Amino acid sequence: MGRSDWRSEYSFGGHAEEMLGVMQKAGFFDGGAKPALIAHSFGAHSATVLAASHGDKLSRMIMVDTGMAPGKHPSSSTKRRRYKTLGDALSRFRLSPPQNCENPWLVDEVARHGLVEDPDGFWRWCFDPDYVSKLRYSNSFEALPQSRCPLAFVYGEQSELTPVRIREVQQAQAPAGTTFTGIPGAAHHVMLDQPIRLAETLRALLAAS
Repeated sequence: MGRSDWRSEYSFGGHAEEMLGVMQKAGFFDGGAKPALIAHSFGAHSATVLAASHGDKLSRMIMVDTGMAPGKHPSSSTKRRRYKTLGDALSRFRLSPPQNCENPWLVDEVARHGLVEDPDGFWRWCFDPDYVSKLRYSNSFEALPQSRCPLAFVYGEQSELTPVRIREVQQAQAPAGTTFTGIPGAAHHVMLDQPIRLAETLRALLAAS
């Protein structure tokens, strides 16, 4: 996230085409089996657009704890911050939305991969701090019924982003047969809270594809 060049403008449709291009370049469509796509949180917006436009190339699309709902729009912004040392930067890392995590070594690993050292020796976050202001937002929730591949939702049972009311509107919007699976003991960052349970759940869903 952010280690490639930053664009002057972003869109979910653009991200979807880039995701498709990466899969093509990596040879995911060269074998006899269709690849599956797994997207977490905000990434599900672009993945939903891809499932609606090129889902026939996929075996399944799995969304992990996405708060996707009608009318929701990203509103956060990021300041351009630089830090004198790697330790200073790591001490500032926070999960968003805020939550505790019983696997701090995993959080530390994510933070380290999210940082890059500038030529002058300062450290900064990789992502484009102007991403939200550059995003041409479209409500991908409307694309859910148009998916051309089976869908599955996985959510953290303690997540603030996927309470019952959000899951209910997602269930009403998603195509018939879409599954919803909760991960006990997990908040929004399911892969940090319950990595083994998440892996087991994903393997089971992929085996059913």
